Amino acid sequence: MAISEDLKVYEVQEQSLSIARVMDFSKFSDLLKTKTLYFAPASKFDDELEGNYTHLDHQNTEERFVGWGFDDTALEIAADARKLDSTHKQQAVVISCWTIASEISLEMWDTYTSSKDSLAIQTTVEKLRDALGSDFLFIPVRYLDFNRDEIPRAHSLEPFFFKQESYSWEKELRIVAEMEAGKRIGSPRKAQVSPESFITGIKFHPKASTDFITNVKNLVKDKIPTANLISD
Repeated sequence: MAISEDLKVYEVQEQSLSIARVMDFSKFSDLLKTKTLYFAPASKFDDELEGNYTHLDHQNTEERFVGWGFDDTALEIAADARKLDSTHKQQAVVISCWTIASEISLEMWDTYTSSKDSLAIQTTVEKLRDALGSDFLFIPVRYLDFNRDEIPRAHSLEPFFFKQESYSWEKELRIVAEMEAGKRIGSPRKAQVSPESFITGIKFHPKASTDFITNVKNLVKDKIPTANLISD
């Protein structure tokens, strides 16, 4: 994906910024085994407004169409077209979600893992950017009131850079890309990476079992010997 000048203004500027991604052990094991980082299509996210313009945006658009003379039928057709366009973009854009929070909250663990025997991988923007290459956007999410705020319209990807205020606790930094050419729309993307080149630390769920922590430590001892292993 060629990054346009319109999008570069959204990218994170602090290359040394620490980021983390919580995950179940199965995802971590897959990362080590396949040496790929999983990017989910936005259509798989729970937030139905993912990649959508705000309610105010849609209201302003409809008011503009009314001013142009659209009748009820034309307005309905236009609204359906917007929904189709949004659905297509949700299927065509893939995202890897990280957090810039200095401490991972229990809410984060409970929301994005299915077991207390889970972990978070830690890295920096610079290391992960080097591992992935130039086709990925590193975007600190901006949180809006979808009833009162608008999203800029300089580029079709901009709606993926904003979320509802109710998600602000995540302090999300997301890595955004397009799905691979030739793949079925709505498919995930698995980007080639070398885990040992970017993982700087592994933090365990505060209630992870001793056996789980020991097993993970043994697993990464040879795979990522430089990773700092943290357990509360």
